[in-house]
Amino acid sequence: MYYFEAPRGILSLKNFETYATLRLNFLSRVLKCRNDINEFLAITTDPEIVAASDIFLEGSYKDLISHFTLRLLLASESGACSFLVQAETRLFQFRLQCLSDTELSRFLSFTEKRLNKIKKSGKTLYAEHSLVSYTQDILYRVKSSDLSWKTVVAQCRENRHHSFFTVPFTVVPHLVAKRIVTLHNGLASVPYQYLHDVLRHCFELNLIHGVQYCKSLQGNLDKRCRVLKHRLMIMLQSKFRLPDFPSTTAISPLSQQDILLESGSFPPCMSVLFHSLQTNHQLHHHSRVQLTLFLKEIGMPVQEALQFWKHQYSMAPHGDPRSGCGPKWVGKERRYTYSIRHLYGLEGSQVNYRAHCCASLQEFIPPCGSNGGCPFKHFDDAALGQLLQSEDIMETTDILALRAENQFSCACSLYLKRKAIKPLKSQSMCTCSPTKEPKAKKARLENHSPGIHNQERDSFIGQREMEDKHWSGDQSEVLGSRTGQGYSLTKTVKPLMNSKRAADTQTIQNLGESQRRLDMDTSNPCGNVDSSD
Repeated sequence: MYYFEAPRGILSLKNFETYATLRLNFLSRVLKCRNDINEFLAITTDPEIVAASDIFLEGSYKDLISHFTLRLLLASESGACSFLVQAETRLFQFRLQCLSDTELSRFLSFTEKRLNKIKKSGKTLYAEHSLVSYTQDILYRVKSSDLSWKTVVAQCRENRHHSFFTVPFTVVPHLVAKRIVTLHNGLASVPYQYLHDVLRHCFELNLIHGVQYCKSLQGNLDKRCRVLKHRLMIMLQSKFRLPDFPSTTAISPLSQQDILLESGSFPPCMSVLFHSLQTNHQLHHHSRVQLTLFLKEIGMPVQEALQFWKHQYSMAPHGDPRSGCGPKWVGKERRYTYSIRHLYGLEGSQVNYRAHCCASLQEFIPPCGSNGGCPFKHFDDAALGQLLQSEDIMETTDILALRAENQFSCACSLYLKRKAIKPLKSQSMCTCSPTKEPKAKKARLENHSPGIHNQERDSFIGQREMEDKHWSGDQSEVLGSRTGQGYSLTKTVKPLMNSKRAADTQTIQNLGESQRRLDMDTSNPCGNVDSSD
């Protein structure tokens, strides 16, 4: 169960993808169990999981393949790595809880022998060798005073508080924080009942090291593995909001003055809360948290958020200063300021919270009178119809049908598509309105210098008009005759155009020469005067 070494052998691409997909789906369900062993046991009895039980059976060949496949393909994505470490560690913890005394003692004995074999083989890298030595030292400290593994497991099951083993305090920091262990010279005396915590630490440390090693191998990934990696990431993002997932686009800071303009692009779950806040100038606690985290996610700094909520909560509810309830901000400024800064990770435990994903909003049960949660799940038909009508969305039959089938995310996606089409239609109507465009003036020579003779100018203009008519007739004749015969239009039209352009160029050059001679005559009105006169 510690996954020290990757398996070897030949595997078809279809099975390679199948094992990885099934394990990723299984891990996503395991992570949602949190720490409830009963929920985990309920998952193991699911028919789909039972049908693929050989993939999840610890130590089996398919279990090793699926684990190392996910470790290799998800190593380059920070959010996916966090998911993999948490889910695999949670699975390891559940497996430990399901083991009997005999199975647990066999597992510890097998792990000890396996570590000795890996260390003696000498095939490990220096970092891996250090990790193996560290894990060996932890197991040696657990098996102190020459105890057998059966005795260790028995003391673990009996919950004896007077039996301890010593390990470095960095192995059990959560027990140190709870004042459960005794510290002396950097060592923590841990009761045997917390053996699972020590084993989980060793597993998590080994997994983190393995993921970091696989991250260095991403440059050698096969093209087919990259395609499978893309599919797994899409599947994972559809189930979870990955923590610290890198954004591909830079988000410009959002000020409180821009919120009203940007609110037209909000998803319905946030748009409802924003309009309710604009009307009533107050929200329920969970709704306020939901909207604050969303504004934080789209780029609003903490100072702008404080100013935004201060402006809204400084107004009387329902927009009526004479109402019985006064402004919420008055007298509670410190409380609201602390709450907002806490959501930004600047107060308390300083956790950098992320905005709620669709799955968490749909699973959330909003309190009575709250507009929070997902409108497509928590709103009744009348409220949802009013929301769609307020956005001028006329085609609502398919949206309501998806909502009736509990496909809330699909209904929301269709709603957003219909909402995005509206401004495009209005823009196209404005651009396609029948406006009369000014005609471009034809290049003529009326504005040339009066020195050009009218006869020469008129002859040129008449010649140009005749050539235009002749060219248009030639062109239509050429296009009509050549198209039916399948000839190339480029070879036929291009020489005609070049010959006309050459003739026009020659004519303009002649006119320019005539104009220069007239200018010279104007500058010397006496003409050529003999110097002898």
